[in-house]
Amino acid sequence: MRPARWLISSTFILLALAAPAAAISIGSGTAVARFPVGAFGVGLVASNLAGTNFLIESMTAGLDAMSGSASVVLPGEIVTPFNVSLQPDVTTFLLDGVQHGPGSCSSVQPICGALDFRFQQSVRVPGFDVGPSFGFSSPFLFDGILSFCVPADGSLGCGAEVDLALTGQGLASITYVQSGGAWIATETEYTFATPEPATLLLLGSVLPLTVALSRRARPSHESK
Repeated sequence: MRPARWLISSTFILLALAAPAAAISIGSGTAVARFPVGAFGVGLVASNLAGTNFLIESMTAGLDAMSGSASVVLPGEIVTPFNVSLQPDVTTFLLDGVQHGPGSCSSVQPICGALDFRFQQSVRVPGFDVGPSFGFSSPFLFDGILSFCVPADGSLGCGAEVDLALTGQGLASITYVQSGGAWIATETEYTFATPEPATLLLLGSVLPLTVALSRRARPSHESK
């Protein structure tokens, strides 16, 4: 009976190791994505994205995909909820007090992944009379995954690959500027938080007017 008991115990251990870990919820921190006007792509810089026993100290990422036409809009259009997918370039993070990185997909000990931001708010695009720029805010939902290597004992190579699931939510503020007869998205700031969903929706519905008015009051720097 001992071999059978050993076999059952080993099976439970293997199943436990194979079971996916619960996703880490990002409860605070900020990520800023900048869209170069007239150039393809986006550069995202994130820092101090914190969850339980987890901290992204720094991250840069590039655009993978952007659903819909939210990057270029015209006055009177309705910007509907859309997704922004990014791929991390270089990442440094702490997990359970252990630092990983800085690393990228091409590192000896690679850190790769995918980030997905899903906007939840619709907004009507204002006319050009509001000024050279306007902005609006929307609640967002976030999902991501970081794939990284745990080094083998005494080796610089990859001993085991780990997939770390991430989730989160917060408020995104996106800025547009006039260019070529259209509004062009230039920057999005993602602020992670853990308020009630109803609070996020309220903020998202109020802030478009507030941001547009504040932009209108600022002096224009386009001519400089």
